Amino acid sequence: MSRKRGGDPYRTNARFNSTCHTCKKQIRKGEPIIYWPNGCHAAHFKCDEADYNHSMSLIADEEQFQ
Repeated sequence: MSRKRGGDPYRTNARFNSTCHTCKKQIRKGEPIIYWPNGCHAAHFKCDEADYNHSMSLIADEEQFQ
């Protein structure tokens, strides 16, 4: 499993109501989300799952080659 760094996206549950960066629909407190620290935005897990998985793949590759 890769180490979490400050700017890496991560899965969590919403701590408050907000708006999904991708679909622009409401995120309700407690829903599973992906938080993108570099952009300071959140998205429903299902909306950004592919981008999140791609990012995790790139991070794992980077760690392997270091």
